Amino acid sequence: MPNKAGNPNWKGKSGNPNGRPKGAVNKKTEKWHELCDYLLDEGTERLMRALEQLEPKEFVDAYSKILNYIKPKLQSVEANQTSQMKIVIQNELENLTDDDDSE
Repeated sequence: MPNKAGNPNWKGKSGNPNGRPKGAVNKKTEKWHELCDYLLDEGTERLMRALEQLEPKEFVDAYSKILNYIKPKLQSVEANQTSQMKIVIQNELENLTDDDDSE
């Protein structure tokens, strides 16, 4: 018996009470996997052929742009040697006092 909106299913009830089968893949996910497979297989070969035809400067520019998607950029880190030495000295002093306590 349909409800007031003409929908044969009542609120909270599904036309498929068992739901989606376990392991079933969404259509968009399936398309995404197909695209990734293409890019990793045929797309890579096509990209290699295109890169081989570039002039050296163009090749370096294209390669560096592509590399941003393959390898993440490393963040520059400034080391403060003074604070690092304080930590090392402090750790060594703690080790010495621990050795004295154990005797």
